[in-house]
Amino acid sequence: MQVKVISIKGQLEYQMCDLLQAFVQLVKMEQEEAERQYQKEQEERRRKAQEAKRKKRFLEAAFDGDNDELVAILKEVNISVLFWRSKLSELIFLINQSINSIDQLINQSNN
Repeated sequence: MQVKVISIKGQLEYQMCDLLQAFVQLVKMEQEEAERQYQKEQEERRRKAQEAKRKKRFLEAAFDGDNDELVAILKEVNISVLFWRSKLSELIFLINQSINSIDQLINQSNN
């Protein structure tokens, strides 16, 4: 009887250890997600602040008739658009690769 109780106690301790490890992993995942969300929000704030500054510069340059500054601001915007367009193209390429891989796996499983 004593051996059985010790064995059950050991199993319970082992299971509790597994549960604790799973809980710690869950907490880490939630912390990582919270950090990603925070970084995303910070980036959005920076983007909006940069956009507001650019808009203010643009309006001031237009009011002052500073064509060189207007052109410089438009070039900044164009570079930004080109950057994000290239990132979007990369993302579309990766998505298409994933779709092709999934299609291949489906075709292999059907054969």
